[in-house]
Amino acid sequence: MLTKEQATPRAAIAPQAEPLQPYWWRLSASLLALLLAGLYFAWRFDLLPAWMTGQQQARPFRKAARAIRQQGKQAHGLQESMRILSRAFNDYAGKAVTPEGLQAFFQRHPELQSLQSDISQFYAATQQVFFAGNSNAMQQPEVARLARQLSLLETP
Repeated sequence: MLTKEQATPRAAIAPQAEPLQPYWWRLSASLLALLLAGLYFAWRFDLLPAWMTGQQQARPFRKAARAIRQQGKQAHGLQESMRILSRAFNDYAGKAVTPEGLQAFFQRHPELQSLQSDISQFYAATQQVFFAGNSNAMQQPEVARLARQLSLLETP
């Protein structure tokens, strides 16, 4: 059983005000970190326009990856994507790159050695698509993936 003293309600205690400044600092720091992370990933995955990155001219593979991504799934998307990527190889090398000249291309550009098999497969597929009419030699997502990997290799 409760005594009369225990059963009577007590007077309400006014809450003490907590300073909000530490919470504002934490919120500001978190938002700044989120903004910086967003900008980094936008730069890393080539989502920023060229004028924001300080580049006068976009690098050929980054430009090609962007154009292929915008190409999407159009009727002649595979052929156009292959053309875009072939032109990017030509711009990167400073001259026309052909399947016969791939070994010399890799000797001049050793930074692309890691993708040598994919690039060789791409050039074999371009021969099949453009000259033999075989549109099953390579799919659009494979071309887009190769362009993306090449653009990431261009990124410092």
